[in-house]
Amino acid sequence: MIAIIGSRRDDLLYLTSYAEEVGEPIALPCGQTYQIGKIDGVEVIFGVCGVSNYLSAIYCSELFTLFPLPTVIKIGDVVSFDSSLLPGDIVISNLVYPHGVNFHGDGYRYGEIPGGIPSAIACSRIGNKLEGLDIPFKTFDILSGEKAIYERGEFEAILKRRFLSQEGMGAYDVSSYGIALSCYLHQSSFIDIGVVTLGLGEDEEGKLKMRKRALSKQTDIGRIVVRLIEGGAQ
Repeated sequence: MIAIIGSRRDDLLYLTSYAEEVGEPIALPCGQTYQIGKIDGVEVIFGVCGVSNYLSAIYCSELFTLFPLPTVIKIGDVVSFDSSLLPGDIVISNLVYPHGVNFHGDGYRYGEIPGGIPSAIACSRIGNKLEGLDIPFKTFDILSGEKAIYERGEFEAILKRRFLSQEGMGAYDVSSYGIALSCYLHQSSFIDIGVVTLGLGEDEEGKLKMRKRALSKQTDIGRIVVRLIEGGAQ
C-alpha cells in the first residue's frame, strides 16, 4: 500500500480517473478525507492535504495511524526562483528544507536541535525507475515554507539571510516539508514531485496562464507516478 497526496484536488484528477475500484471519501478526525483505490494491483490511498505545511503534517500523520505506508508520494505545484526552471517544468526533489531553519554558510544551523530531527529531509531516490519514459524532469532541492511568496525581492532576502550556501535549491512550496517530516518520523520513503506553476514577479494574468499550463502537466505527473508504482514503489 502507498499514499498519493496532492496539495489540491486538481492534482489527483488524472490518477483517480486512471485507478480502479476507487471508493467513496472517508473522513479523518482532522476533517479531511481520503479514498482507497488500486493502480496496477497496488492498493493506493488518495488524499488532499491542503496548501499548508501544518495541514500536510497533520493529514499525513493521521494516515500513518491507520495504515502501514512504506511510501508516500506527494504531488503539487512549486514556485521557481531558479532561472533554469520554467513554467510547466516537472521537478523531483532531492532535499526538502524548512523555511524556519537558518542554513547560512557559517557552519551552524540555527533552529535545528543538535542530534534531533535533521531539518533538510532527503527524498527517496528514484534511480532508473523512469528510464525510457519520454517525460523530461529536473531534480532540485525545495524550500518549503508556510507563506505563499511570489515577489522576487522577498525571496532574495530570505535566501541571502538563511540559505546562501544551498546551491541546489531551486523552488519553493508550502506543503512538502510537513509530509517529509511525517515520513521521516515513521521511517517511510518520501517522493516529492511538483510542477512549476509560477515564476517570481509575475502579474495576475501571467499567474493565471502559468497555472493553466501547469494543470496540463498533471497527465505527465500521473504517468510518472504510475511508472514508479510499476517499478516497485509500494
